[in-house]
Amino acid sequence: MTRFLIVAGEVSGEIYGARLMREIREILPGATFVGLGGDKMAREGLDLLYHCRDMAAIGVVEMLSKTRFFMGVIESVRRKIRAGEFDAVILIDYPGFNFRVARTAWERGLPVFYYVLPQIWAWRRYRMRAMKKWMDTVISVFPFEPKFYAEYGMTAHFVGHPMVDEIAPADVAARRVKNVTDDSHGVIAASDLLIAKSGTSVLEAALFGTPAVVVYRTSHVSYWLAKMLVKVKYSAIPNIIAGREIVREFHQSNFTPERVARHSLEMLGHPELMAEARREMESVREKLAGKGAAKRAAAVVVERLLKLKAKPGGPRG
Repeated sequence: MTRFLIVAGEVSGEIYGARLMREIREILPGATFVGLGGDKMAREGLDLLYHCRDMAAIGVVEMLSKTRFFMGVIESVRRKIRAGEFDAVILIDYPGFNFRVARTAWERGLPVFYYVLPQIWAWRRYRMRAMKKWMDTVISVFPFEPKFYAEYGMTAHFVGHPMVDEIAPADVAARRVKNVTDDSHGVIAASDLLIAKSGTSVLEAALFGTPAVVVYRTSHVSYWLAKMLVKVKYSAIPNIIAGREIVREFHQSNFTPERVARHSLEMLGHPELMAEARREMESVREKLAGKGAAKRAAAVVVERLLKLKAKPGGPRG
């Protein structure tokens, strides 16, 4: 029986974690899971130490007010690792917390798997030193990540994005209705054109094949810092995947209602532009490797775990 510590400190991560747990159990029926997650992971059998809703902190003030709680959670998890309660560790995104867990697991000699990698390719590249030292296996959800990790001497196993399983192609036509309210997926599917801030919704638009426009504005100081620190040309994931601007981005002073409206109406008024935009978004979906990301990720975890355990002296041998 293999005992996994699994950490998903955010709602999106716990959705992916639940699917991963289910698929690992298909290969290792006796596997048990303890850690941080949410209701979906609990339904898959997670022995829940802390709920991800308690780990949420939106702004700086919230972070500071919860610092003592966060440190207590980290220390609690570390004690369990040091006590030998786990055989392997699976981390899902949430780098500020998970890097601390990874270091303790590494010191203990446990195999460490990172699924849904932090966006180190965008900023904080200094974290690659820790990734290379503390992570035994990194599992990528974006097609451009393996090349980035290879530049640092690491192998990233690309399995596709788990969000593809949440948005099945068959659902797209069924959701092309106009009486949608609070169903975000339904809203995106029903839209001819999505106007949204850079983030998950734009990736969802690509999965639905819905053309999009990205808008973003922050304080001048924050934008200046981002320009200094962020190492990628685009903010929208579809553009990063495509390697060019297939989704128009309006940032800072370039983001005005008039410019966004003019561009949007230009697209909507020309069917050939809309058709091309849909083709571009669909090409992004194709690059995300289709359904079954969690199944492929589970196969990587189990295969690598068996290899690491078989090494003379264990994973650190």
